[in-house]
Amino acid sequence: MKTSFFELVNDKFFSPFTSINKQLNYDLLCLINSKMNNEMKQFPRDEVLSWLIDYLENCPISIIDDETGKNDSTDVKIVASNKLRYFLSCGWLVDENDSKSLKTTYQMDSNAIIILNAMEEIVKNDTRPVEYTGYVYNIYSSLKNFQFTHSTDIVEQMYKNTKELMDRLRGLNVSIKKYLRNLIANDSLSPREILEQFLVEYQDKVVLKTFDNLRIKDNPSKYKNSIISDIKRLLEEQHFSKMVEEYINKKKNGEINEENQKEAETFFSESLEYVLEQFNYIEDNLESLNRRNTKYATTAKSRIAFLLNEEVDIEGK
Repeated sequence: MKTSFFELVNDKFFSPFTSINKQLNYDLLCLINSKMNNEMKQFPRDEVLSWLIDYLENCPISIIDDETGKNDSTDVKIVASNKLRYFLSCGWLVDENDSKSLKTTYQMDSNAIIILNAMEEIVKNDTRPVEYTGYVYNIYSSLKNFQFTHSTDIVEQMYKNTKELMDRLRGLNVSIKKYLRNLIANDSLSPREILEQFLVEYQDKVVLKTFDNLRIKDNPSKYKNSIISDIKRLLEEQHFSKMVEEYINKKKNGEINEENQKEAETFFSESLEYVLEQFNYIEDNLESLNRRNTKYATTAKSRIAFLLNEEVDIEGK
């Protein structure tokens, strides 16, 4: 069993994002991924090439060869063919050759799909209002409607929702700081434009969409006690044993032995204890996050006021 991500991917897997063409390579890979989206079939080489050719014909930048660093051909068909070969050699695409028709077909590598989706999600999170509506309620609802016949699936999803919520909250602190820092350092904006963005966009993107959602729509205090109580109930012996039995039936084909028993018990105890711990301290974490946001916002206000004073002085002179 492989234990490292780098054991699962090609040694050149990240090469497309380290060359001078990193933005173009990303755009082309996203294009291929979107074209293949929701399709289980393999795509003929000519079809994949046509997607790249259509894009490159409208690409305003000069093309540099990824491997040599020199100017590539001006023939977009050759460039598209080179890109296809390059993505294949780096492990982003998987090919299959039909011995009868002698035609080559392609699919996105499974790891490539996950990485591209994650990269797109990062961009979306930075360009759209951050919302957390649903995480807490979904966990609450899963526990209230808990079915022991689906224990493993429910607990897996509950753990995933909790982990994602906490990861997003953990990253939110840095995102707020970066947003304010970049806003103030933006040389293309006048101090008054910075002030306007701070008063309008920042309030909408950060304060209203994040903190108000967590305090009103998904306020953990509405569900915290119920979630904690229900998890403690599941950890009681009579309920815990039912879940363990369901796990063994689902994951181990009903084979009961010491190893399978221990694996099932560890899965439920660790997953449920994690959710329990996060909700025990979630209000404290949100309060800490709010204090940091207030600190960053206060610092930003002081800096904006200084810039506005400087602007007035310059205009006066």
